[in-house]
Amino acid sequence: MERNRSHQQSSGGKWLSFLVIMALAGALFWGVRAILETREQFGSAAAGAGDIGILARQVVAAANQLAACSDKKSYTVATRKLRAQVRQLETVHWSFFRGNPGFSPRNRFAFEIKQIYLSGPIHALVRVREFLDHANLLLETPYPEFTPANPHLNYLKAAVRGNLIQTVSQAIRAYQKAGEAHLYRIVTLLIAGVGTLLLIAFVRYLAWLRRQPLFANYSPGHSGESVANLLRNLPRKGLYEKETIPLR
Repeated sequence: MERNRSHQQSSGGKWLSFLVIMALAGALFWGVRAILETREQFGSAAAGAGDIGILARQVVAAANQLAACSDKKSYTVATRKLRAQVRQLETVHWSFFRGNPGFSPRNRFAFEIKQIYLSGPIHALVRVREFLDHANLLLETPYPEFTPANPHLNYLKAAVRGNLIQTVSQAIRAYQKAGEAHLYRIVTLLIAGVGTLLLIAFVRYLAWLRRQPLFANYSPGHSGESVANLLRNLPRKGLYEKETIPLR
């Protein structure tokens, strides 16, 4: 009966140890994956916000070339280049509106990325949309009507020197701050989970030690008697007599 009970306890302990190991491996896998995913998505959002600033400057650089055109043909070529820059900026802009600036197949933080882009005090959606509206209106301006004092061109120049670039900087900081906050929560949960599993494993190890015969039968008050019995049962020849080797 006692033997069956010991066998059941041993089997149950093995299963518990197996479950603890699997849970520990699962927690580490989840933690590493969540950290990498969070860094990738919020890093892509911050990089995408920086790309908006770069593309906006490229749009202004292409728009400035319109004033240097001396005929309709060169104006058409400059307009084509400007249109390509504007479309590229629109692509990045709409990726933020969808909450997926990294163009990944699955974006866990799409809603939060979108909300940062849309809401105040940044209002990046409004600022970038206004910039794109003026760029598209500039593209619709025919060659005979274009002058260096074009109001849309002046708006684009002022935007990259002021509010648009400021908005881009605020968006970059907001995405970095949000990513750091998520990483802090993930690491905290990971440490708490791993610590709990290690505590369970340690308690399980102590319980296993208590069930071992050497520790279960050990009593400090009878240690001298146990040693005496052990010495009494040893073969005396091996302790007190020298083995003689016959001469040949």
